[in-house]
Amino acid sequence: MGIIFSYGVPIFFMQLGANILNYRERYDTKTFFAKRIHKVVIPFIIWSILNFFLEK
Repeated sequence: MGIIFSYGVPIFFMQLGANILNYRERYDTKTFFAKRIHKVVIPFIIWSILNFFLEK
């Protein structure tokens, strides 16, 4: 089952890095972190919990 999720980690970090390039031209740092929490941290926590229960 772990092999199914193994490609997702590098893709996740590449997408995360691509999205933060030149963010200061679009909005300030406070807005940036608020958007990151909603777009990255919350889905990461949800998928981590799902993966935890599916692995058992």
